[in-house]
Amino acid sequence: MATTAGSKPGAWVVPTVIALALGAALWILGGVASGRKEPWDTGVYWSAIYPLSMLGSAAFARWIPAHAWRWALWIFLGQFVGATLKAGEVSNLWPIAVVMFVALSVPGMVLAVIVARLSRNRR
Repeated sequence: MATTAGSKPGAWVVPTVIALALGAALWILGGVASGRKEPWDTGVYWSAIYPLSMLGSAAFARWIPAHAWRWALWIFLGQFVGATLKAGEVSNLWPIAVVMFVALSVPGMVLAVIVARLSRNRR
């Protein structure tokens, strides 16, 4: 499946939407589990949501190894989407939030690239 995903125009659309939805769902579930508006203010985010985001980044990189770094970015930007949906509005601090989510995605990008390289070496 990894070899065909990049060969068709628009083949990235569905996985990108899935990654965004995963990030949004993780953020919303983290908020529900923690009872807080922003789950990254709690231990739930750092002990469950962030590791699940890393796992998702690795899984996407294994599924579609080409340009694997993008999967972590989409998952974390999906968390921004989840934060916006949960709040019901775009905060006036949205640029700072986007920068924070991009910064949080960097370890996931590194992990995804490593997983993708290992995945390619095994094929």
